[in-house]
Amino acid sequence: MKRLLLHPSSLEEIIQAKNFYNSKVDGLGTKLFEEVNRAFKHIERTPETWPIYNSNLRRFILKRFFFAIVYRTTKDTIQIIAFMHQHRIPFYWKKRLS
Repeated sequence: MKRLLLHPSSLEEIIQAKNFYNSKVDGLGTKLFEEVNRAFKHIERTPETWPIYNSNLRRFILKRFFFAIVYRTTKDTIQIIAFMHQHRIPFYWKKRLS
Protein backbone atom coordinates (compact mmCIF):
# COMPACT_ATOMS: atom_id res chain seq x y z
CA MET A 1 0.00 0.00 0.00
CA LYS A 2 1.23 3.50 -0.83
CA ARG A 3 2.06 5.91 1.97
CA LEU A 4 -0.40 8.79 2.45
CA LEU A 5 1.21 12.24 2.78
CA LEU A 6 -0.73 15.40 3.60
CA HIS A 7 0.42 18.81 2.47
CA PRO A 8 0.59 20.94 5.65
CA SER A 9 -1.95 23.38 4.21
CA SER A 10 -4.41 20.57 3.49
CA LEU A 11 -4.17 19.43 7.10
CA GLU A 12 -4.85 23.00 8.23
CA GLU A 13 -7.89 23.13 5.91
CA ILE A 14 -9.29 19.97 7.50
CA ILE A 15 -8.78 21.34 11.00
CA GLN A 16 -10.38 24.69 10.10
CA ALA A 17 -13.40 22.96 8.56
CA LYS A 18 -13.77 20.68 11.58
CA ASN A 19 -13.66 23.66 13.95
CA PHE A 20 -16.13 25.63 11.81
CA TYR A 21 -18.68 22.81 11.75
CA ASN A 22 -18.26 22.14 15.47
CA SER A 23 -18.95 25.83 16.13
CA LYS A 24 -22.24 25.55 14.22
CA VAL A 25 -23.50 22.23 15.58
CA ASP A 26 -21.81 20.36 18.40
CA GLY A 27 -20.26 17.18 17.02
CA LEU A 28 -20.74 18.01 13.34
CA GLY A 29 -17.03 18.74 12.89
CA THR A 30 -16.29 15.33 14.36
CA LYS A 31 -18.59 13.76 11.76
CA LEU A 32 -16.69 15.65 9.04
CA PHE A 33 -13.40 14.35 10.45
CA GLU A 34 -14.75 10.78 10.46
CA GLU A 35 -15.83 11.11 6.83
CA VAL A 36 -12.39 12.45 5.89
CA ASN A 37 -10.74 9.47 7.59
CA ARG A 38 -13.00 7.07 5.68
CA ALA A 39 -12.13 8.88 2.46
CA PHE A 40 -8.42 8.55 3.18
CA LYS A 41 -8.85 4.80 3.71
CA HIS A 42 -10.71 4.46 0.38
CA ILE A 43 -8.03 6.47 -1.40
CA GLU A 44 -5.25 4.40 0.17
CA ARG A 45 -6.87 1.11 -0.87
CA THR A 46 -7.71 2.09 -4.45
CA PRO A 47 -6.12 5.43 -5.39
CA GLU A 48 -6.74 5.04 -9.12
CA THR A 49 -10.51 4.67 -8.68
CA TRP A 50 -11.38 8.36 -8.76
CA PRO A 51 -11.23 10.20 -12.07
CA ILE A 52 -8.54 12.57 -13.18
CA TYR A 53 -9.57 16.04 -12.08
CA ASN A 54 -6.81 18.27 -13.37
CA SER A 55 -3.57 17.23 -15.01
CA ASN A 56 -2.33 14.21 -13.02
CA LEU A 57 -4.53 14.98 -10.01
CA ARG A 58 -7.57 13.11 -8.79
CA ARG A 59 -10.51 14.27 -6.70
CA PHE A 60 -12.47 12.37 -4.07
CA ILE A 61 -15.77 14.12 -3.33
CA LEU A 62 -17.18 13.72 0.15
CA LYS A 63 -20.82 12.66 0.32
CA ARG A 64 -22.17 14.62 3.27
CA PHE A 65 -20.10 17.81 3.10
CA PHE A 66 -19.26 20.18 0.23
CA PHE A 67 -15.58 19.25 0.24
CA ALA A 68 -13.28 17.30 -2.02
CA ILE A 69 -9.86 15.81 -1.46
CA VAL A 70 -7.44 16.63 -4.26
CA TYR A 71 -4.52 14.23 -4.51
CA ARG A 72 -1.89 12.76 -6.77
CA THR A 73 -0.12 9.47 -6.76
CA THR A 74 3.52 8.64 -7.27
CA LYS A 75 5.20 5.27 -7.34
CA ASP A 76 5.32 5.07 -3.53
CA THR A 77 2.99 7.76 -2.17
CA ILE A 78 -0.41 9.37 -2.30
CA GLN A 79 0.00 13.10 -1.83
CA ILE A 80 -3.00 15.00 -0.49
CA ILE A 81 -2.72 18.45 -2.08
CA ALA A 82 -5.89 20.11 -0.80
CA PHE A 83 -9.05 19.70 1.18
CA MET A 84 -11.10 22.11 -0.87
CA HIS A 85 -14.56 23.50 -0.37
CA GLN A 86 -16.39 22.96 -3.65
CA HIS A 87 -18.19 26.31 -3.66
CA ARG A 88 -15.21 28.55 -3.11
CA ILE A 89 -12.21 29.75 -5.11
CA PRO A 90 -11.25 27.00 -7.57
CA PHE A 91 -7.63 25.96 -8.06
CA TYR A 92 -6.27 28.12 -5.22
CA TRP A 93 -4.12 25.14 -4.28
CA LYS A 94 -2.18 24.94 -7.59
CA LYS A 95 0.80 26.74 -6.04
CA ARG A 96 1.26 23.68 -3.79
CA LEU A 97 2.14 21.43 -6.71
CA SER A 98 5.82 22.31 -6.93
